[in-house]
Amino acid sequence: RCFMGDCSTSDGKPIVSLLFSKYGVRFALSYAGVSTFVMLGLFNLIVAIYIENTLNAAKTEGERTKQQRRRESIRIARVTRQLLKKICALHGLLSATEDADPEEIKKA
Repeated sequence: RCFMGDCSTSDGKPIVSLLFSKYGVRFALSYAGVSTFVMLGLFNLIVAIYIENTLNAAKTEGERTKQQRRRESIRIARVTRQLLKKICALHGLLSATEDADPEEIKKA
């Protein structure tokens, strides 16, 4: 009840002060130590989970980016190969027409 709420009895009296008056400094130090340990431990756990999720997301994104770059390189290579084939075919056609007689070209 003290970690989640106002740490008081159903009558509204603070539990910590009641326990402090009954058990003294030993209770106060124990309560402060446990409270600090729980708060820091909980905070540390939350931060660790957040960092782990962030690192996993970055790793996944890095792998995805690497795969996209590889696919893009393959696509560019294919398009370049097709373009070179067309250029070579056009060059062969132009070479053939330069060597041919203009009259034969008109007939074709």
